[in-house]
Amino acid sequence: MQRFHPVLLVLLLTGLVLAGCDSGSTVPDDIGSGTAVSFGTAAATISEGDDPFTLEVVTADPGFKTFSADLVLTDQGTLGPDEFDGPATTTLNFEQSTTAGVARSFDIEVVDDDLFLEGDETLVYELQNANGASLGDVTTFTLTVEDNDTVDDPPTIETARGQALGDAVTVRGIVLRKDGSNIFIQDDSGPTGASGIVVRNGDLADAYEAGDIQPGDLLQAEGELGAFSGLLQVSGDVTFYKLARDTHALPAPQTVTVADLLNGGGEDYESEWVTIADLTINPDGDATFQGGTNYDASDPSTMDSIALRIIDDAFYVGEPIPSSTVTFTGVVGQFNFEFGGARGPDDGYQLFAIVEGDLE
Repeated sequence: MQRFHPVLLVLLLTGLVLAGCDSGSTVPDDIGSGTAVSFGTAAATISEGDDPFTLEVVTADPGFKTFSADLVLTDQGTLGPDEFDGPATTTLNFEQSTTAGVARSFDIEVVDDDLFLEGDETLVYELQNANGASLGDVTTFTLTVEDNDTVDDPPTIETARGQALGDAVTVRGIVLRKDGSNIFIQDDSGPTGASGIVVRNGDLADAYEAGDIQPGDLLQAEGELGAFSGLLQVSGDVTFYKLARDTHALPAPQTVTVADLLNGGGEDYESEWVTIADLTINPDGDATFQGGTNYDASDPSTMDSIALRIIDDAFYVGEPIPSSTVTFTGVVGQFNFEFGGARGPDDGYQLFAIVEGDLE
């Protein structure tokens, strides 16, 4: 029987192994040269309150190396930071063990907020600053959040103002100004091309103070029609909805004169956004404006005068009273000294100077 020396046997087996390998089974020299980072998709659409959307970042030809890229939130539109839960700007670091395919995933959840008619909103992410890799074909991802809230169109403010005191009313209008618990709103109905009314509610006033309700917002309110010293208001058990955020600029103010407000037109402009030029303010002995005080504002051309109301928390409290003529741009109020629920008489109209810029 033929015998092999142990050393010769090892050499023989080694040769057989080497002979069984060819150059095609070795690691290619160009592995990892095409490393790329990309989003798995360029866009997606969800509705508020849907299950979270999973955003995927994928890699190609990762090789046996480390690399990185930045995930950047470049645009969140009108979605506030408390309205969605998703990744912020961050650096994605990929280890040597990374394999091709889905390498990172992130959940994006959108809160079902209480805004109405806000329209579709978008979140935009980008991949940037790749290091050790290139950016792939899909470097921008857009998530569209569909507006899923609906609300019926209410009657106009003009219609509400024409109802009987105590009637249930629903109004919708642009937020103009705040005076205490009174929020002035206006729509485009009415004899002047606009109609205004006050929504009186403490919770609404608190929301305004917190910045959740702002001038220019579209507001809808339900309550009963009331009046205080002639000023019509939605009051009682009031519910309100902010329908849109900052999508409506303040309306163009209506140009009027003091005479327009005094000679039968005051009710038509009550709670509306107006501008009156060339007013002279009687300081009545004051050097600076005092809160909770009325000053006579006169038209020098006609000598007609109207009350300029400086509320307690107005910007103008403590400001010097101008000695030259000014232009007023703000809301028209009313206080006819018929307390309680009186609707008439149609007098006692006032100009409210509340925030900086109302007098210029």
